Amino acid sequence: MGHIIDIDGEGFFLSIKNCCLTATKENNKILSIHPNDVDSIICHGNAQVLSSAFISTCAEYYIPIIFCDKQHLPISISLPYNQHTKTYERYSSQIRVTEPCKKQIWQSIIKEKIKNQANHLKFYNKIEAYNSLIRLSENVKSGDSSNCEAQAAKIYFQSLFDFPFKRHNDDIYNGILNYLYTIIRSCIARQVVGAGLNPFFSIFHSNKNNSFALIDDLIEIFRPLADRYAILILEKFDETVGTITPAIKKECISVSKHALDFLTQEQEFSVAIKGFIYSYISVLNKTSKKIIFPKYNYDFTL
Repeated sequence: MGHIIDIDGEGFFLSIKNCCLTATKENNKILSIHPNDVDSIICHGNAQVLSSAFISTCAEYYIPIIFCDKQHLPISISLPYNQHTKTYERYSSQIRVTEPCKKQIWQSIIKEKIKNQANHLKFYNKIEAYNSLIRLSENVKSGDSSNCEAQAAKIYFQSLFDFPFKRHNDDIYNGILNYLYTIIRSCIARQVVGAGLNPFFSIFHSNKNNSFALIDDLIEIFRPLADRYAILILEKFDETVGTITPAIKKECISVSKHALDFLTQEQEFSVAIKGFIYSYISVLNKTSKKIIFPKYNYDFTL
């Protein structure tokens, strides 16, 4: 299991020294780590300088570099120009996939997402809302044509919180969620590219300006897990804190080490995501009819 490196602030110089990824600030070495031990790198702030050797080494080791804005949302991701031996085969499968197949895959993802939301509510003993979401999950149609995802989200967030919650508000909870999503996105991005897929060729998200639409498709099933982490982090720290501190970031990064159940076995987060990606590929190639999803529960603490 690799580390997620967070570079926050100004004046950092990221380079390669002695075959290691190195971060220095004012000529003081802050970090030195071999690329094999890194899952992803997240950069915040201005006046950070990355050497070409640093960027190319990250690409060689399939390490995504994520650049974030002030709300901790990713605004750019550096990924390798694919070197996978089956790149042509993977791209061809993504391009040839039919619309009915895409709609069936999206249906399965939304069903899984809603069931995960339902189980989160069940953990908090919100049984009425849980039952409502389970019914919705059973009624998701091909392509989610009846928009069960939006219906479920309304029930889910109204039941989960004791206060009016709006996604993308400029508050600490949304800031933590943004950072958690960035971490999970980076984990998925590495496995997507490592499997030879093109992250632009998506299932549902289709914004022509979004080069990582497939990653946004695949992250959906993990959003309730991020919600659980955000709630625990706010419980652990002062809810009135206005900024995301290094201590909060450390807790957020721990999501990348969260054990998942995949094929009835407990596996490391990155290993389970890799299995999830290859299961998706098998559906694209019509060697399997259903995606195998990683499973998780909510009975954990930080």
